[in-house]
Amino acid sequence: MTPDQWLLAKAKADPVGMSELAERCRLRLTRPPLSKVDHLKALRRSGLTQFGDFLASR
Repeated sequence: MTPDQWLLAKAKADPVGMSELAERCRLRLTRPPLSKVDHLKALRRSGLTQFGDFLASR
């Protein structure tokens, strides 16, 4: 199972919790801070395309 598949499985099991977790992680990024759009782009660039799509749909 890839990291993307694992995160997506966790997100499907607890969509609200994983969305909130991803947002808390994004807000902790301060050097540089990332907008939601930039955070999604970064996730997708790092290979987390399915998880990024999930977060974009929330």
